[in-house]
Amino acid sequence: MIEAPVAGTPPLERLKLKYYSLLVSYHQHKGDYLEVCRCLRAAYDTPAVFSPKRPGGAEEKKQGEETMTDEEAAIAASLMDVEGEKERASTSSSSAVPEADAALAESLLKQACWYAVLSPATSSDQRTLLEATAAEPALDAFPLYRRLLATFSGNEVVEWPAFQKLVAAEVTGPRSADVFDPATERGKARVEALQTRVTEHNVLSASRFYSRITLGRLAQLLGFFGGADGVAEAESHVARMVSDGAVRARIDRPAGVVRFLGPVAGAGGAGGAPAAATGVPISFAPDSPEELLNDWAGGIKGLLDVVERASASIAREAALHKVTLRGVV
Repeated sequence: MIEAPVAGTPPLERLKLKYYSLLVSYHQHKGDYLEVCRCLRAAYDTPAVFSPKRPGGAEEKKQGEETMTDEEAAIAASLMDVEGEKERASTSSSSAVPEADAALAESLLKQACWYAVLSPATSSDQRTLLEATAAEPALDAFPLYRRLLATFSGNEVVEWPAFQKLVAAEVTGPRSADVFDPATERGKARVEALQTRVTEHNVLSASRFYSRITLGRLAQLLGFFGGADGVAEAESHVARMVSDGAVRARIDRPAGVVRFLGPVAGAGGAGGAPAAATGVPISFAPDSPEELLNDWAGGIKGLLDVVERASASIAREAALHKVTLRGVV
């Protein structure tokens, strides 16, 4: 038997919004963008959030239903700006309630889009969140955000300067305070995380279209044009993603070549796109003994080449040194 709530207990919907507001703040503090996205989507799906573009939204709100109180409006404002870095005015007048609800729904949906994109590609849940958020009918009113999700769900290489120009209004404009507030360290960190996420997406895209690629060419695809520094940065990103389990690859540093062994099954980003498109899970058989032996032999050959070049250099320096000594004597 369910007991009746104590007198004065706030309605369940109000408590739910407050709960997710606190959870969002907690996960933002930890930098867990995946969980922030989950909480924002849960708040967005709360019946108290009335969106004109969704079934059960403001346009379908029945006459006589309870309107938003001052406290509920304050909770809604905290969800729109969960870090409390800006104060938003709220009102309890009946005529303003649908507008406030629509603004809350829009803010929650847009933030969910950004945090889905900011979630690390190493998580298998990241792609699920991208697809679930992209399926929202309300995104028809925000084509930029639908394009944003499609970009990170696809396999095309994303050029950072062009992408930065595309989303500049949302990242640096008046609405940037919701996610990328330049006045806070967290906001600046998210801009950097966005650039890192673009790089991860491009590495995954390269792993789908290339089996072997030079580090120099990969650095160009990733937008690193600093010569040796750019190559080193590209190698660092690949090595980190291999370590995190986001991509399967081997780096031949002496030859300056990356060999991609195929995307990791279940990983987000470009590598997992075929599974989502066909509905068939991608699986990769382990390397056969012949392949392992060939790889080992290739590695030994490369090592011997390095030793031979080093020996030749030592012999050359030794010969020059002896000639110098004879001249001195």
